[in-house]
Amino acid sequence: EDGRVIMNGKSSTYILDEDSVVLVAAYDEECCDRIRQSERPRVQNPDRQAAVHADTVSPKVKDTSSDLTNEIVMASMMLQKSPRRFPHADDADETNAVTFCSDREHLQKIVSTGDHLVVITDASTLLQQVKAMMNLIQNEGVGISLPVIVLSPQHFPDLHTSDKFVFLMGNPHDAACLHAAGVPQARVVVALSGTVQTLTDQKMDRRNILSVSLVEKLCAQKGTCPLVLYDMHNPASVRQLFHDIPEHMKRALGSNETPVVSPSLNANLHPRYAAGLVISLTDIVKALAVSVYAPGCMEMVTGMALAVDQICMFTLVKMPYVMWGKSFGIIFKYLFEKYEGMPLGIYRHPTDGQALPYVYSFPSKDVIVSFHDKVYISAPKEKVRHLQARLVHEVHAASKIARYVRRRLQLRRHQKPITNTQEDQEKISCASQLTSHQISVPTAQGTPDDVSR
Repeated sequence: EDGRVIMNGKSSTYILDEDSVVLVAAYDEECCDRIRQSERPRVQNPDRQAAVHADTVSPKVKDTSSDLTNEIVMASMMLQKSPRRFPHADDADETNAVTFCSDREHLQKIVSTGDHLVVITDASTLLQQVKAMMNLIQNEGVGISLPVIVLSPQHFPDLHTSDKFVFLMGNPHDAACLHAAGVPQARVVVALSGTVQTLTDQKMDRRNILSVSLVEKLCAQKGTCPLVLYDMHNPASVRQLFHDIPEHMKRALGSNETPVVSPSLNANLHPRYAAGLVISLTDIVKALAVSVYAPGCMEMVTGMALAVDQICMFTLVKMPYVMWGKSFGIIFKYLFEKYEGMPLGIYRHPTDGQALPYVYSFPSKDVIVSFHDKVYISAPKEKVRHLQARLVHEVHAASKIARYVRRRLQLRRHQKPITNTQEDQEKISCASQLTSHQISVPTAQGTPDDVSR
């Protein structure tokens, strides 16, 4: 697409030119000849050239003939096979990579501190969307204050005039530009795609997929990876994110040795979707519609999970060692006899080569439960009361409403300082004397438990 492509061999050749990573995929001689006739090899900066050959690599997705699928699959394979194409922070020429910076001193301060937001976009049509996002994040009433760095190959005149964030003009597909924006040290990376109507949905998603691929590979070298948010026009494009996550995804096998998690079958079965990292627009619209037309629906779901006034409780049970490696049918009978409950799903823990946690709901009876997996059950209170305390804490921590209330209370506490009365001062002084001692707290059964302060 950038006009600088070198082909060599019958299969594929990938080259790193002076501006960006050019990825070319070809699977037959006809495609190679067509590329050779349309593009001439042009080398302007030999110092930054690096050709990588892939003569015996086969595609991983064979259920579609889309050009985007071939490009992304081959790109992901080459990202794993040639990590040296992406320079480290010490080797990357960040100064020459970024053609414009609104405030370099402020940029160095943000990158050195870390915990900031990076917005990646290459479409001029997203100027209003970027402005709205900046105003929302920098709004003091929201309670969120994050330094923002915008990386775009196009010059936005209205962005660099503001002192709320730093604007960088560079290629988001260049590792040096990503280093200059402090992507490995960032808290969140937001990749925005354009809305060019002349392209198909999958073609519109290709830039975001490549951007996310580069960010993941770049952060893998540093050992940490921030949260990456990106929009997709076609939900099936999530199947193209084939990197280390699907390769290390644990297969939930039955008696016929058929993998349950198969990204090529459906986008909903992709590991990222199963782990809650991908949310489609349809799901968001459904949740908003339900909350509007049925205001008490979310409270009902929370009440069912917490089981304050319910007969049965929803909890997570860890399997004893005698049940490690058993099938779900055997574990179903064991849990029903012990807790008189109904097993509903298996929680797959991210260990033993598995990169992402996910919940396998209503599995078949021949699915194997490993030693690090847990099972969700709905059982009477008296049977699982001792297992409920930790789950209640997790449900509270995951509640959006509770999190918002805590943030608002904390913000209000900082805005309006509270002066302690004389009675409060006496309580504080008494509590300070018990700092190094233990306090005996009666439990519900009336027996004291020694807990440290």
